[in-house]
Amino acid sequence: MDGLGQQGLQTLSIPTDATGVLEVELCLVLGARRVVLFASLNEAEAAQYRRLARVFQRSGFATLVFDLGHTPPTALGRHLLAVSEWAAHNPRTHHLEQAFFGGQSIAQIARRAAQLR
Repeated sequence: MDGLGQQGLQTLSIPTDATGVLEVELCLVLGARRVVLFASLNEAEAAQYRRLARVFQRSGFATLVFDLGHTPPTALGRHLLAVSEWAAHNPRTHHLEQAFFGGQSIAQIARRAAQLR
């Protein structure tokens, strides 16, 4: 743990559906009230979001960074929902309000995913 209350970065596998898992990077910050879910569509964007996540962590936010780039297009919304549902039910993150961070494509996917609920 550093002086900012960071509890450390963990790489986790989250089940997305009956056939797959998604690798995510979770960083919990002591005293955080929110978790920012950074969703990318390629590895270059994911690397950029990892750097940005560190800025959010220093500001007291927990972060969850994941790359949907290898996800079939028809499953993008379901995988986005799976990560959100995991965070909502995980004992370490369930109490945190969620906010998504991503580009315009992620926003469109999130809108479609909301219709799946």
